[in-house]
Amino acid sequence: MNQCIGKSSCSGFTLIELMITVAILAILLGVAVPSYQNYVVRAKVAECMHLTSIPKLAISETVMTTGNLPDSNEEAGYVSHTTQYCESVDIGENGVITTITQDTGAGTDPVLRWTPEFSGDGSATGMLRWRCELVEGQFGHVPVTCRNSPS
Repeated sequence: MNQCIGKSSCSGFTLIELMITVAILAILLGVAVPSYQNYVVRAKVAECMHLTSIPKLAISETVMTTGNLPDSNEEAGYVSHTTQYCESVDIGENGVITTITQDTGAGTDPVLRWTPEFSGDGSATGMLRWRCELVEGQFGHVPVTCRNSPS
């Protein structure tokens, strides 16, 4: 058995050392936990963003076939799908896609808008690109490509 004989032979942590350690851990957790929570929400939002590839393809095919942007899911031949974290992904006027998330753990579930833009002269003969913008929610809950000023 190891017993402490006299103050000089005792080893261990003092109350101050333990308090400093607890304070350092509290500061680290105060920074790490919110970052982790944002990361988890972004991962759930990414699921919805991945689902937008289906209507984007449908819109591209409609433009190549008709020369015009569709104004609805039906015009593009697209059927909306939902998942645990994705309430809806729908095509609206001028081919604009609205992505509504759900159950992401965010205070306000993010809503994203994808606007088709043609390069070159702006006609349907140019290359089709997509501009993503955050309509509702917090910037930290969406990927960098969608972090702009909400309209």
